[in-house]
Amino acid sequence: MEKRTLGNTGLEVSVVGFGAMTIGGRFGPVDDAESNRALHAAIDGGMNFIDTSNAYGEGRSENLIGKFLKERPDRDDLILCTKGGNNFVALERGGWGRDFTPGFIGKCLEESLGRLGVEAISLYLLHNPKMEDMKAEDCYALLDKARDDGKLKCWGVSVNTVEECDYAIESGKATLLQMEYNVLQQEAAGSFQRAKEAGVGVICRVPLKRGFLSGKIDETVEFTEDDMRRRILTPERIRKFQGRLNRLRDVAGQLNITPAEAALRFCVSNRNISIVIPGIRTAEQASQNARCGEALPIEAIKRLEEGRGKRCGPCRMPGLTRRPPAIVFGPTLWQHGFIPKKEGVNQWRTVSKTQRCKATQWRFLSSSRKGPARIRGWFFVSIFPAIRESKRISSR
Repeated sequence: MEKRTLGNTGLEVSVVGFGAMTIGGRFGPVDDAESNRALHAAIDGGMNFIDTSNAYGEGRSENLIGKFLKERPDRDDLILCTKGGNNFVALERGGWGRDFTPGFIGKCLEESLGRLGVEAISLYLLHNPKMEDMKAEDCYALLDKARDDGKLKCWGVSVNTVEECDYAIESGKATLLQMEYNVLQQEAAGSFQRAKEAGVGVICRVPLKRGFLSGKIDETVEFTEDDMRRRILTPERIRKFQGRLNRLRDVAGQLNITPAEAALRFCVSNRNISIVIPGIRTAEQASQNARCGEALPIEAIKRLEEGRGKRCGPCRMPGLTRRPPAIVFGPTLWQHGFIPKKEGVNQWRTVSKTQRCKATQWRFLSSSRKGPARIRGWFFVSIFPAIRESKRISSR
């Protein structure tokens, strides 16, 4: 399997790796013996990278990997990546469930090393920190010390939004980042390019959208109570995604491959991505995914990129790529980053990403009123500025 350099870490990783969330039981019941066979099949198939977290089954995934490593004579050649910051006690009490203080991260790291049965780990990621967590940098000094002490080689962040991606890159602290990217969600493509230019390694997660892009899940599926996909792949979202899935099926059919293989190879085709980590549950899936390390033909990539466009990260609505028509709700223009460049001049400029989606600046009237008063507030905040702007533009 092809290997790529993971940013400036110096590590050579297989383009497809083993995503170990599923063997922790996050997608419903799993068989530990089958999980062990899956790990062996993945490494035998050419993978050299395993991604896990203390959150996956509250340590179950890490424990399984630890037992598996004892069975591998080539364990020293494998690259392990785990994550920390998940506070299960706080989560059970209804709290945020994340803690990135030095004391807690240090505890998470030591516990992960113990479960994995290793003295050092290749990569350690903060698991889904918010922007304020990254700006606080509470545990960064501790992670640097752990690196200097030889407990980890590199550290980074696993994030959820394009804005968090960009901040992680621009701050220059994290050596690598992990972010969702797939046929359905391609907003991070620009961030990945900036990451590569900055020497930050990119790990692509959720390439199959929790199994949906395999083409085997429709709106009639019934997930078990302990399957986290119950809240992710709702019937409404499945119907919303159906058009892109049909396009994926068309591309896969033309290439005589499965939708899952097409989806994985689409991610592999992005040269700004170092490694793609699909979730794997069985040995059969591991063997199939190990054969997906080849890029798609250019025409197939273009088809799957069609309609991607630009999107506003916070509100997930399509961004505008040219000057909008005159009669557009004022807040919509502002929300998507477009404001007049200069009074009286028929030009437009975009505002920075951090200024976009200022929904609270125009929604407060409508959210704090009821009935007719709410409608009047919405009119003056939304429609009235648009009419005024329309007249101003028309008079030029």
